[in-house]
Amino acid sequence: MIKIAFIGCDSTHTEAYAKLFNFESSPLFGKGIVKSIYGESLKQAKEKAKTLNIEKVTDSLESAIEDIDLVMVIGRFGESHYQPTLEIIKKGIPVFVDKPFTVDINEAKKLIDLSKYFNTKLCSSSPLRFSKEVLDSKEKLKKINSELLSVNVTVPANCTDLGPDPRLNNSFFYGIHGIEILLELIGHDVLNIDYQYHKSKISVILTTSDKKNHILNLLTDVSEFYWLDIHSKKKSTHLNIKLDESYYLNVAKFLIFDFINGKKTINIESTMLAVSILDHIEKNNPYK
Repeated sequence: MIKIAFIGCDSTHTEAYAKLFNFESSPLFGKGIVKSIYGESLKQAKEKAKTLNIEKVTDSLESAIEDIDLVMVIGRFGESHYQPTLEIIKKGIPVFVDKPFTVDINEAKKLIDLSKYFNTKLCSSSPLRFSKEVLDSKEKLKKINSELLSVNVTVPANCTDLGPDPRLNNSFFYGIHGIEILLELIGHDVLNIDYQYHKSKISVILTTSDKKNHILNLLTDVSEFYWLDIHSKKKSTHLNIKLDESYYLNVAKFLIFDFINGKKTINIESTMLAVSILDHIEKNNPYK
């Protein structure tokens, strides 16, 4: 059975992932178990451990990752991901970092370089990379590749529904979903990136090596939604990605059956490109 540690306890993703493992009715019960949890708030960690059948609560990162097969860094904000991931990589334990990987391109580079030096398995993903709509679309794109014209993804530029925290008012919180969806479908072989800034919308045009243009649209001050549009020579398709949480199960299966065994991973260069694009937006948006 795969033993998992949660690092970070201020996100609803703790509930989403623990409920997949830690109860007899869980779909992955007996395949993996969340054994420990560590977060900035020991009180919150204890409350979640009790609710989610997590055996060990600790105020020490070192203690949380003892005798663990997989670490999931799942703090709500990307600012909290860098330091614990740095320490986990040095221990050589496979580590999954929730979205966003980091909110700084230099931190992302350091973590990736360090993972290569220590030969530590490292990946990061928005759960929406694993949504049914994205996975189905990826298979369809393989069949119509020669006829494909453009993939467009439209998502919020900022979060308006979770309170006044300034960390919500940037493209990393929701925008990471959009750019990772797009890169999952078009790949990360990008020749050119063009940024267009408007008060209510940011458009990022990615030109891939086959000279096709694909677009990420970030809309300012809107409620949460995720749209995917695929345009080919014969047909255009519009999809609204359902926030039904089924994608968490797909992520969990990927991690315990493929990632830690070295069978599959999420290309870290794709992750780097996603962080790079959002980092560029935050540093250059004239309307911020």
